[in-house]
Amino acid sequence: MNKLQQRFLNLSNKQQVLWVCVIFFLFVVMIYFSVWRALSEEREQLNQQYSVSKQRLTKVEQLAKEYKALNKAGSEGQAVQHVNLSKIADGSAANNQLLIKRYQPTANGGAQLRFENMVFENVIGWLYEMEVVHNISLQDISITNGREESLVNVSVRLSKSS
Repeated sequence: MNKLQQRFLNLSNKQQVLWVCVIFFLFVVMIYFSVWRALSEEREQLNQQYSVSKQRLTKVEQLAKEYKALNKAGSEGQAVQHVNLSKIADGSAANNQLLIKRYQPTANGGAQLRFENMVFENVIGWLYEMEVVHNISLQDISITNGREESLVNVSVRLSKSS
């Protein structure tokens, strides 16, 4: 170190100033790039965290929409359960041009229904409406031929879905 210091002191004033400026410049450049690199890496890391957070927020918003839809559907389903099963069955049968021959309530809140000589397509439409639209389960079903072609006799046991 003494040799280096001695060499520096042997230089002219102009050369000493020049070397001090060069060393200072190099020091500033090293500090700048080391800080810039650290800040650049931190910025990249924050951008990645932002992207992940944005994706999570989008997922949470989507789940919230699904929750609201399911909650709304659940409350509508509960409202259906409180409606009298005989009114639902009767109204749905009328919509599908069916006439209930016999309606017998069961002990568990369900019902046994009998249709005679009804159009098969109308019966299928009614069954679909009861299960999908009104959320009423079909427990048992028996379909036999009616008096004429494309007419059927149907016995079905229904229960309210929970």
